[in-house]
Amino acid sequence: MHTSSNSASPNDLGGSFGPIRMRWLATLDERTCLECLRLDGKLFEQGDLPSPPHENCRCCTVPDLGGEPVGSRATVFGPVSHEEGRFVRDVLIRMAELRHQLVSDVETMLAQSNCRAAVSSALICLALTIADVDPQGPTLDRVLSGDDAGNSLVRRVCAACIEHDRVADAIPWLHRCCSDKIPRDVAFIYWLQAAETLATSDQSKDAARTCCTEALACAGLDCSAMLKVARAMDAAGNRADALAIANRVLESSPTSKAAKTLIAKLSG
Repeated sequence: MHTSSNSASPNDLGGSFGPIRMRWLATLDERTCLECLRLDGKLFEQGDLPSPPHENCRCCTVPDLGGEPVGSRATVFGPVSHEEGRFVRDVLIRMAELRHQLVSDVETMLAQSNCRAAVSSALICLALTIADVDPQGPTLDRVLSGDDAGNSLVRRVCAACIEHDRVADAIPWLHRCCSDKIPRDVAFIYWLQAAETLATSDQSKDAARTCCTEALACAGLDCSAMLKVARAMDAAGNRADALAIANRVLESSPTSKAAKTLIAKLSG
């Protein structure tokens, strides 16, 4: 949790005030998790402040000097009065509850069904889309704790891991998803999709290169698949390895125009 500059040393406001309580202020927009929204406006003694509910929490605490807060506060709709802010918070809480309930209801229904894993994953993805919830916060934790990936979910989970500085969580999750339970061609798609997504951020290029290596380890790759890995490796900032992969393709398929074109690009 990030405290404001005023709350770093609240007693500096004057010893005559005595112990000063801290008020939790959540960021009032649709990205804020349910737990943070429920803490908004609550008062805590300095020694009883709760731990951050998750990494990269955007909430803050401010000293409470008694009475109603003055001024306005920021929301997804712009500055509003504190009374309007409480209404915005309550509406966001209700929306978050409904989103989580929808996903929970779908998961319960699937647990009682005989749907194949692929169908279950697709339906959960659909529920997330309808609920307008990208895998983040509690939803991301739920997805990462499971084993199913699903073609349409890999990119979203990896993007959420980047956004929430949780890139290290993506690789173990992919290893679980790409176990012996799924065909190698499906595992290759998962690793490649993850590599392409992770390569979009400077902070996750190391993870992207790891995903490229895992994709290459999938047996029976054709020239087209290997060139896709080479392009992903290049996007991840490793041109030397990308060039080596492209040269391997050209050795096995000397007439490959795609390999020649990529080699020319990487050598330029």
